[in-house]
Amino acid sequence: KATIKRGIETGCNREFVSERPKSKGIWKPLIRGRDIAKFTAKSRVYLDHTRTKLAKPGRRDLQDIPKVVVQQNSKHPIAFYDSGQFLVLNSGTYITNANEEFLKSICVLLNSNLISWFFRTVMTNNAGLTVNLLPNNLGRIPIPLELDLTLFSTLCDLLTRLRDESEGMSKKSVEFELWHETMTESLVVATYFPHLIKDRIAYEIVRAFTNSNAFRTSQRIACDEETVLSAKRILEGFKFVRF
Repeated sequence: KATIKRGIETGCNREFVSERPKSKGIWKPLIRGRDIAKFTAKSRVYLDHTRTKLAKPGRRDLQDIPKVVVQQNSKHPIAFYDSGQFLVLNSGTYITNANEEFLKSICVLLNSNLISWFFRTVMTNNAGLTVNLLPNNLGRIPIPLELDLTLFSTLCDLLTRLRDESEGMSKKSVEFELWHETMTESLVVATYFPHLIKDRIAYEIVRAFTNSNAFRTSQRIACDEETVLSAKRILEGFKFVRF
């Protein structure tokens, strides 16, 4: 069972967080809430991880474990998958103690428009305010019982790669938006609400594409027009979740 925890509480960020490692201390790359975007993060600071000096140092192996890190102060979940590179400050919340496929799948769900709609509607009553995405709030987000972990973990890898490649490249940015806003979103809503999918032919076309060996091995990311139009037809029935 996955666990959800807040990041490290230093007691004094000015003393323990620095833009560059210092000669004294145990300095490690750190992720703050502000460093997180959907499917990516950039560490710009370091933390002195001398545990005896920190107010709440968290688990010893935090840097090394696979985890989904979520921006804590936001209007909706914003998450990225960390394979084991960073420490997490308490302006972020992290999910761990689960296998890699599950964590990557959770990352995709959290970044979806559907979960943004759920969070905005159920947890903030459409207030449009920034709220704390604390462990108890994230724990209330429903996870489908039948979740294709192989599919969604592959999507997480694809979206992460496209997001990283899109820096300064408009073509890749368009590809990311297509896969995030259309292809992946159609699969998310179909997973949560399979009984509400009216266009079964469109759904079968999208699933045939994502079930292909070329896609599953991440060798093919270009969608043909029929597949993209099919994904859009699926989303037609879920316009209320558009973010």
